[in-house]
Amino acid sequence: MPEWVTHVAFGFLLALLLKRQLKFPVLVGAILPDLIGKLALPAAFLIGSAGADSLFGIGHTPAGALVVAIGIAAILPQSFKQTFYSLALGVASHFALDLLQGPYGQQLLWPLLTQQFGLNLWYSDSVLPLAVTLVALGVYTIHFALANKD
Repeated sequence: MPEWVTHVAFGFLLALLLKRQLKFPVLVGAILPDLIGKLALPAAFLIGSAGADSLFGIGHTPAGALVVAIGIAAILPQSFKQTFYSLALGVASHFALDLLQGPYGQQLLWPLLTQQFGLNLWYSDSVLPLAVTLVALGVYTIHFALANKD
């Protein structure tokens, strides 16, 4: 999977391009599916590795991540709707990047289907996603600086 820097940078770029007022929830949403998995690690000691694997697997699906996003949006002080939309944008950006990688796929339609989907454009250890995202951020930054030169 693309590493966290790529996920966060890509989420930040989307937040800028879509002019989201709440950028931090987009960044959290961009790594939320992986955070769920990291939080599942301590659970392995309590419920066993099979239970933790299931928790990670469910959390790394759009349905599972969006359920967690609903919970996060419900406890934050900002508008539930705006916070949830920002988190959901970040989650969507996460799965968009993961969908492009290989050799593994993503269970995008879980719990309806357990089939994995993937485009296999690059492998998980490739620096290509990070490079493309950083170039896009650089272009956006230059464009923003030139547009606000006054």
